[in-house]
Amino acid sequence: MWAELAPDVYDGPKCDQVKPQWRVVAEGDKDGPDDQQELQLNCRHFPPGTKVTVSVPCCPNPKCGMSIKIFGFDPPRTDEDEWKVGKCESGFDWKDWMEGQYT
Repeated sequence: MWAELAPDVYDGPKCDQVKPQWRVVAEGDKDGPDDQQELQLNCRHFPPGTKVTVSVPCCPNPKCGMSIKIFGFDPPRTDEDEWKVGKCESGFDWKDWMEGQYT
């Protein structure tokens, strides 16, 4: 089982906004909707010893290695906050990466 934050990069009336959403896949599942806003894991569905890991992508520039930056809010964010990604210090454009990855 895994989940990926797979944003809808064509959201909004002009298809120019980004909507965060989870894509959740479990072994044996067929493709499901990618519109889950919350990721919930009920402990009763997993055996003892189950571990949950969260990892974020890091800049591919070997001199940088910084994780993706999210701009426009200080957690906790609200649904009204605009969700933006920007460039890291090495100049890697996370917005271009996101749009190429999730189109």
